Amino acid sequence: MLWAEKRISSDTQTKYTILNFGGGTGKTILASLLVRYRDDSGEYGISDEGWDFVKNWIQNGHMEVQGEDYVGNAISGTVPITEMWGSGVLQNQTERDYKFQIMVPEVGVPYVTEQVAMITGSKKRDLAVDFANWFGSAEVQAEWMNQFGTIPCQPKAVEEAPADIKEFMDQVHPQDMDWGFVAANIDQWVEKCELEFLQ
Repeated sequence: MLWAEKRISSDTQTKYTILNFGGGTGKTILASLLVRYRDDSGEYGISDEGWDFVKNWIQNGHMEVQGEDYVGNAISGTVPITEMWGSGVLQNQTERDYKFQIMVPEVGVPYVTEQVAMITGSKKRDLAVDFANWFGSAEVQAEWMNQFGTIPCQPKAVEEAPADIKEFMDQVHPQDMDWGFVAANIDQWVEKCELEFLQ
């Protein structure tokens, strides 16, 4: 999550935007909250306390509306706290000439790793390996990082990271999440939240 450094007016009913659960970031933030309340005997693997927490979070926040400028709302103070993926923070800081404050809970933040995979049985296996090696090279990952603001896993590319990316990396640390548990349950979690908690 990030927030803009603005005063929050006393008449602001909701102080944070929740990204809708149709997108990857919205689902990932939801999962990062629910996994803290894992209970294998609970509904979809989550304790009652966890569902109560998420219901309260949803019903006291502002759910993103398609087409709205939720980043602009954070900057203006209309809804001063919002969720955002890492490269989105860096991109919006550059494009909007604005410095956001980063909110990092003690448990950390979810890290989503982009990957390149090879299709089993591919007749172009050697070409796929060549592509993966090229795309994962320090040179390409450094160029990708500089263009899109992503944090590369490639150690030599990280060494070349610009100051804003290094500063961002110093502020965040990964949350320990069982991604297999998330993958097995996220669709049911989203469905429950959308059917029962959204008003």
